[in-house]
Amino acid sequence: MDYQLIAFDMDDTLLDAERRVSPENRQALQELVHQGMRIVLCSGRPTPSLLQLARDLFPKAGTDNADEYIVSFNGAAVVAVASGQELHSTPIPVEAGLAILAAAREHGILLQAYSKDQFYTERDDERARDYSQSVGLPFEVVDDLADIIRAGSLKLLMNAPHEQLVQTKRHLQELSDRGELHMVFSKPHYLECLHPGVNKATGLEHLCRMLNLDLQQVIAVGDSHNDLEMLQHAGLGVAVANARDELKAAADMVLESDHTQSIAVELLRRITGLRTDISPKLQ
Repeated sequence: MDYQLIAFDMDDTLLDAERRVSPENRQALQELVHQGMRIVLCSGRPTPSLLQLARDLFPKAGTDNADEYIVSFNGAAVVAVASGQELHSTPIPVEAGLAILAAAREHGILLQAYSKDQFYTERDDERARDYSQSVGLPFEVVDDLADIIRAGSLKLLMNAPHEQLVQTKRHLQELSDRGELHMVFSKPHYLECLHPGVNKATGLEHLCRMLNLDLQQVIAVGDSHNDLEMLQHAGLGVAVANARDELKAAADMVLESDHTQSIAVELLRRITGLRTDISPKLQ
């Protein structure tokens, strides 16, 4: 297969335990680009957070009439890295969003809604502060998230202990069964709520149409539940060693490396057969 694009999940995949891309992975990404691959960051992270990571990795984006792209908010947005222009977006339906807000209030769960540059909650909470620090995005406490939801939020995030989220997810399952909502865990304590037609695969599909590519020309790399669709629909689905069993079962390839190691180095070797001096472990 003539693979043209590699879509990387970020947290617990390309990012290490300190939420950084290692020098070895950076060099492997540069080699993949040199070989003609497009590298696309595809994450549940909000756009400003993912843009910061992409611009750090691709400081020359936008030069030579070329551009890099990201797929943010779990597939709800496709954005050009150089300009920050949102090329495609699909917000969560308002009625579904208001139902999620009611369920979050009933179950005492911290709910986060998003605008272009920040997120919003109805209370100042340690979980919100931790999330803000982890993704580098400020937040504002508001009296009523309904106003933010009506203005258009690309996703809603329930931020709570896993057991509490599982109960709330059951409460909202009827909305999902009617095709009005898509819910997926990105982490045990993060339940992502999205438009029913949104996931990472659909976001990549929108980008591929823009680039005149087919999803079969895509390699998708991930670790968690919200990566499942893109691994299933990509030409080559790759799970990292620390991926959940569900992802490993769906993957065409399972790496020996986990997110604390050089996954891009291993991927480079396995899809090209190249040996380089990126790391002594390759010799």
